[in-house]
Formats: sequence, C-alpha cells, structure tokens
Amino acid sequence: MVCHDLRSPLNTVQLFHEMLAKNHFGELSSSGNALLKSAQTCTDNLLNMTNDMLESEKLEHTGVELIMSHVKLDTIIENAIDSTFGAVNPKQIALVYSPTEVEVVCDEVRILRVLSNLLGNAAKFSTEKRRALRSELTFSIRWCASP
Repeated sequence: MVCHDLRSPLNTVQLFHEMLAKNHFGELSSSGNALLKSAQTCTDNLLNMTNDMLESEKLEHTGVELIMSHVKLDTIIENAIDSTFGAVNPKQIALVYSPTEVEVVCDEVRILRVLSNLLGNAAKFSTEKRRALRSELTFSIRWCASP
C-alpha cells in the first residue's frame, strides 16, 4: 500500500523535472542543468525501487527477474555519477573515469543501483575537496551464452 502511495508523487516530481528540462519556467544555468540531471536520475532510480517493492510478493515466489539487455558501460557509469551529484557536490569532490567503448549484457537498472550505492558511500566517507575518490572500481566481465 505504501509503495502505491509513493509512486504517485514520484511521477509528479518526474513530470516537473521534464517541464524544467523543456524550459517551461525559464532557462536553467549550467549548474542548474547538472542538478536537474542528477535529480532526474535519482527520481528514476527511486521509481524503479518502488516498482521492485510492488513486485516483492511476486518475487518471493518466482525469484528475481533480471531484465538483460545490451548497454554501454559508459552509460551506466555516467548515470551513476549523475545520481551521486547531491552527495559529492557539497563536498566539492570530483568523480572521474576513463570512457570506454565496452558494451555489456546486464540488468542495467540493478547494476546502476549497485554502482550508485558504491559511489554514494565512497563520497559519504571522503573528505572535502578531493580531486578524485581514491578508490578503484574494477569490473569483471564474464562471457556467457546469450540471455
């Protein structure tokens, strides 16, 4: 019941973000656009988690359903960095990564959630004004049969 109550205001927030992105209330500054992109990513993640909770009873009986797709690793990393903007910006921490052309087959929503949590926790426990987080995230890619 609570999840249904969460989804409606989250959808409203999402629509408001879309209106801001289309400049319905005037043009945003570059920092305003960065904040908006972060807010959009976080709202999308929250809606995905809410939908997962709504399906929790079904998942207890059938297990977790992974929605596998081909996705560029850069897309996941960029979205994770965007979703942690609120945690790193006040501390003036710079998250940097080296772009790749790697494409992976994974459940993008779940991998994004894990990576966002890792980056958010790293930022939370970092001191202010760091050039970059002093940790390294290594992806292990395993070849397997097509999903």
